[in-house]
Amino acid sequence: MGVTDSDPNRLSAIVKQAIDEADPIGLLAIGCPDDEYDPEIKRVLIYVNSYTDLDSLAQRIHQTFVEMFDEHIAGSPEVYQSIAQQIHKKRTEGTF
Repeated sequence: MGVTDSDPNRLSAIVKQAIDEADPIGLLAIGCPDDEYDPEIKRVLIYVNSYTDLDSLAQRIHQTFVEMFDEHIAGSPEVYQSIAQQIHKKRTEGTF
């Protein structure tokens, strides 16, 4: 996870896709706008390159959602593990 992306737009798209697909709060599933998670995505982009392992990144993403919503609404940390895994996969494969 220590590899940084030189193209911030690519990294932003990767993080957005991972969060939107996971829809951790379920907002997109109930018809909220596509930009619903943009504030959380912007926060994740600030620190995503600072984390060298998936567990720490997943915990930090979960914490971001706890800060933005609350612990009850943010839900299970396991959802955020899948987000971190998808970000890592897309970044390392260069398939995005």
